[in-house]
Amino acid sequence: MNRIKATMLFLSEEDDEYTLTQKYVCDSVIEMHRTPFDASQAGATLLRVVKTRRSSHAPGVHIVEINAGKGVSILPASEALK
Repeated sequence: MNRIKATMLFLSEEDDEYTLTQKYVCDSVIEMHRTPFDASQAGATLLRVVKTRRSSHAPGVHIVEINAGKGVSILPASEALK
């Protein structure tokens, strides 16, 4: 139980021994990846929830969309690819 009602974020770019320990201790682990750009379209930001303690989550990879004036939207990959 989080008695002080705080959220802590640990950010890392690669898995190392230190990061793997943080993932074990954390209640939730979210991975974000950027797909490469190609000539036909811009890259996409992908999000995957690795684990959540005491809470359910949607499995799989999701698309992160950032739209000016609308904010951030998270779409299931299956919906975003339609």
